[in-house]
Amino acid sequence: ALLLLAHDGSSNVRATAAHNPSMPSEALGRLVQDANRDVRSAVAWNPKTPVEILRTLWSQGDVHFGLASNPASPADVLRNLASEPEIQVRNQLAANPAAPPDVLTTLAEDDRLLQTVAENPSAPTRLLRELSQDRSSDPSSPVWGRVLRNPNAPMVAFLERIGHGRPDRGDPFIQMARRTLEQRYGQALARHVLAVFAQWGATSRDPSIPSAVADRLMEAEASFRK
Repeated sequence: ALLLLAHDGSSNVRATAAHNPSMPSEALGRLVQDANRDVRSAVAWNPKTPVEILRTLWSQGDVHFGLASNPASPADVLRNLASEPEIQVRNQLAANPAAPPDVLTTLAEDDRLLQTVAENPSAPTRLLRELSQDRSSDPSSPVWGRVLRNPNAPMVAFLERIGHGRPDRGDPFIQMARRTLEQRYGQALARHVLAVFAQWGATSRDPSIPSAVADRLMEAEASFRK
């Protein structure tokens, strides 16, 4: 039935069929040459579209939005899309969990994409820590909230967020950071770490953790998660 729909005279029907993950590869290979852009865009969105076809769509140049959104898009295509001039395409790429770490790092250089990168579960821990550090002077920044909600955010970011917090202003992220630490590592360990951090912070005007110490903490945490 899907094969018949791929030959339908209506472009809307063909586009709907092309978006179907059950569409056979041979039919997708034909639809990638469809004269209608919406049909080819649907092929670009389809997570079951073979890599070779996705590369063909990249070379066509007019369905980059769908390719940037597709987690099946190969790394070379995603890297090419990082230099796409349209912000909407790069924003879709920033949200794609298949985006390589180096691509997300590049996209984070654009302030308009920071929030999207910060909530991508594939964002590398070092990048997430940098995003939280860069905005430590503005604890109310929405980037903070997205970093703290990211399952890949390192413990260092939570500790520094607490250190930079303003409890006197009812800072909601302080309690959020504490709760998340307890959920991830257990109450006993989280509270012990927070107590040690508080003692250290009491003797330092800057609650940011030195880079060498932060690197060791992130390495230890990566081993803990395995």
